[in-house]
Amino acid sequence: MKWIFFLIALGACLTSALLGLTAGINLNPESTVRYIPNWGSVGDWVSGVGALLAVITSFLLVHRNEVTQAAREQESFLIEQTATEFACSVRVISLGILPCKIKTVLFVGPSGSAVSLHRSLPAEGQVNMPVRLESREEVQFSWRVHQLTGLLGDLSLLHVEDLMVLTIEVSTVMGTTAVPISQELAHHFIGVARAQGIQLLRRPEHAS
Repeated sequence: MKWIFFLIALGACLTSALLGLTAGINLNPESTVRYIPNWGSVGDWVSGVGALLAVITSFLLVHRNEVTQAAREQESFLIEQTATEFACSVRVISLGILPCKIKTVLFVGPSGSAVSLHRSLPAEGQVNMPVRLESREEVQFSWRVHQLTGLLGDLSLLHVEDLMVLTIEVSTVMGTTAVPISQELAHHFIGVARAQGIQLLRRPEHAS
């Protein structure tokens, strides 16, 4: 849109210059060369510039509408991670306007190795993947403390020294959304693993 204002300002400046030239010649006929621009031609020129500006404006409006529509169709998720003394959960909420299909939700390590959340869910909380979500709908993965053994065993296979290097990735047919694991959830996993005698984290190589 700034280009339109620039062209309008440029046209106004040129028109003002020609008007000034004409006025100067008419007011001082003896001291100037008597050359008066053909204002009919100037009018045609201004009309052409106006038509060009109209075309440019149309293209800009179409482009803006396309950008707005693309933004409306873009997938967006809120990934909530909660942990209490007795349970923990990961909720994936669709914030997009259009429906989406989630293929899988993973804990992913820095090497690219991953653990699926839904495979370790208890029987009463099973989630069938892929899952289709409408706008503002959600899918939830939740475990009570005594139900975390399978998930913690899978996470131990990622061989990380710190759970804070993990990310939670939501994979759809259109792309991937990733967020870091929360400190709250990581501490919960570590505490439960310690209580259950699970070696969750890889020991540093320099440790004996």
